[in-house]
Amino acid sequence: MIYPHIEPGTIASKTHHDAYGEWFPSLASAEVETSGTASLNANGQNISYRLELHNPGTVAHREYLVVTRGGQERRIRLPLFDDARSGYVSAKVPSDWIVLHPTEDADVYRAETGRFLFVRKALGVNLRTGEVAALSKKVE
Repeated sequence: MIYPHIEPGTIASKTHHDAYGEWFPSLASAEVETSGTASLNANGQNISYRLELHNPGTVAHREYLVVTRGGQERRIRLPLFDDARSGYVSAKVPSDWIVLHPTEDADVYRAETGRFLFVRKALGVNLRTGEVAALSKKVE
């Protein structure tokens, strides 16, 4: 159906907004929200880590675990949000979003989502290789 008093661009813009939750597509956004940095001393090593949410609430969203150990920083993409509508509340402390737990392997940690991410997940994260495996949904 065509509405003669409405520009076609307006209809396309509204359709895009309804489908993707934003008015116009963008190639890249500088919107990054972070959990703040947490520290962990495990397996004889000091680790600092934070979770970064890139473009939260959009179809271009990405979530990264940023880990520093031995003076080297590594960014590991985590599959936390299944879609753009997944929610969160800004973190007051890092554990509001993510907590790392050591395992027997000094390179592998269990990453669990915190209470301010509205997804409950536990992931095995290999800090050396960057491999991520779903362990289970976190149960509280």
